[in-house]
Amino acid sequence: HHDNHFGLEVYKRMPTDLDRTTILSWFITLQAPDAGGELVVYGLWGSDPNLPMLPTRFIDTAALEAHFAKEIIDLRAGDLVVFDAGRHVHRVAPIQGARPRLTMGGFLTIDTARTRLAFWS
Repeated sequence: HHDNHFGLEVYKRMPTDLDRTTILSWFITLQAPDAGGELVVYGLWGSDPNLPMLPTRFIDTAALEAHFAKEIIDLRAGDLVVFDAGRHVHRVAPIQGARPRLTMGGFLTIDTARTRLAFWS
């Protein structure tokens, strides 16, 4: 998926001077799982016209894995990640084992004048 959801009803209350072309995601890993749970960022944008989609309108993960470059980011407790989740298609790999993956995070953007940040979670 990608996180450019500015068209959703909940975002209509956001100030109009915020840059709606950029949405950064940030999170801190509080606890890594026994295995899995890596952040996988693919080499395409959510706005790409060739985004592989299933009939259900979900992104086709098998096609992503087979045909697109990817970066796998293995995170340990205390690691902080900030990336352009509004543009880049990404996912979290399935968790394995009994220990859950725990994170804390949110989103941020900048105003169109480039003078202040806005963040939410």
